[in-house]
Amino acid sequence: LSKKDLGYIDEIWCWGNIQANLLEKKIETISNKPRLSVTGSIRYEYAKSLPKCNYVKHLGKLLWNTNYGTISPRYQTAWQEFRQHNDHSQLSPNETLEKLLQQSADRQSSFEYIHSLSQDLENIQLTIRPHPFESSSFYKRNFNTEAPNINISTLTDVHIDLLEHSLVLQYGCQTALDAFIRGIPSVRPSRGHTNRWSKVTPYIDLDKLKENLFSAKFLQNILIEQKSLFDEHNISSLLINLEKPFIISNISSIRSKEKD
Repeated sequence: LSKKDLGYIDEIWCWGNIQANLLEKKIETISNKPRLSVTGSIRYEYAKSLPKCNYVKHLGKLLWNTNYGTISPRYQTAWQEFRQHNDHSQLSPNETLEKLLQQSADRQSSFEYIHSLSQDLENIQLTIRPHPFESSSFYKRNFNTEAPNINISTLTDVHIDLLEHSLVLQYGCQTALDAFIRGIPSVRPSRGHTNRWSKVTPYIDLDKLKENLFSAKFLQNILIEQKSLFDEHNISSLLINLEKPFIISNISSIRSKEKD
């Protein structure tokens, strides 16, 4: 949001102190400052209110949560998406283009990894869940969605999909945290790192994953590794109440605002 837009907002609820402090600097020159409250993420507080998923009941059922709306937008043209991303990213046009080309390469490497799983293991079920702002056209072109073991999810709530799968495949998507909270392991199908969510998701060699996909112990070890990665990258500093219940009376405000 621009400073002008922020001037029309009364209050902003923030994930954690880091986000709130960034906003505090951005609004310091605005006369009508919004009130900033550190609440934690309502999205993840909701996830914590749900029961843990029993992934052992769904061995072999994979959920690919994609995150490529910028290169394959659902609601506007690719050129409109490029211009919008460029305007808000503070990057030069060349830097924006390089970023999108890298994202395209990441999607292709993820596709090849997951396509190999779906081709070589006939007894698996693959659900492809495009990002809400991403077109599903790439996946419809490159996967045989008429096959009985491959489908594209159109559900609006990711938690419904999580209930019926044993492993999440994602690369740099916040659903890594949704899955972790619900007790489902995630792996990334690309070797590189794109953001903090890729850093808390282990890469597993393709052949090793094929050999162990139906092993509950193997999946449990991925969850244990993820717990260590969440601690290593101090995710709890970004999200208050990551493990404790959300209590509305405990909301902390980093700055109070006088009411007229």
